[in-house]
Amino acid sequence: LFFNFEMLFDWVLMMEAIQKCSNTCPVDAKFYSCGYHLVESEDVVSINDALATKNFRFPLICKSRVAQGAMGHDMSIIFSEEGLKQVKSSNVLVPFIDHDAVLYKVFVCGDKFHVVTRPSITLNKLLTNNSQINVYNFHSDTVSKVTLDSSQVQEDLCRDSDLSPLMEKCMALIPAWVKIMRTVLNLSLFGFDLILESGTKKPVIIDINYFPGYDGFENFHEILSDMLYQAAIS
Repeated sequence: LFFNFEMLFDWVLMMEAIQKCSNTCPVDAKFYSCGYHLVESEDVVSINDALATKNFRFPLICKSRVAQGAMGHDMSIIFSEEGLKQVKSSNVLVPFIDHDAVLYKVFVCGDKFHVVTRPSITLNKLLTNNSQINVYNFHSDTVSKVTLDSSQVQEDLCRDSDLSPLMEKCMALIPAWVKIMRTVLNLSLFGFDLILESGTKKPVIIDINYFPGYDGFENFHEILSDMLYQAAIS
């Protein structure tokens, strides 16, 4: 129950898992995945053709296929075909979805969950300061956490966002999403990152983490102990 986490170390397998969970949701209570392209050739023309086939447009997020650890947080924003020259074989390209610079982190512990609102990426400031930029490299862990080395990334990519709680309509759907994800993923200790597309407010899950930090999850240790006890006696 607790150790089916191999898929969360591989972006491709993770994206497929998110899509499988999405497909399991009822139509009127659905979340979405963002889609991806696995780079198999470093030829820019081939990459661009593959992106066009999938109707992907710039900007794109470029990630290592390794989804956890330091490599999993090293990312680039690709703004143009020129920027594709930096892309390496086995990188994963994901469409950038404008989401009003707000990220919702959902921490799951058994059938309990907690939602934390965090700052996220907006491209407005970056493009205003440098309209000719082709690539912007960053470490994603510095975007939603205030650390000593995060100030420049947050200055470039973040803005003073409305970090109000997740809107009631989506919050009401999360218990069903958690139940589906626990069943499909066969996991009880995980978290996922949720964004709402600007304008449409379409919910999109962009990441899953195995045993996240659970920052802000009140009474987490008591809830975890109870979950482990129930698992041991069942």
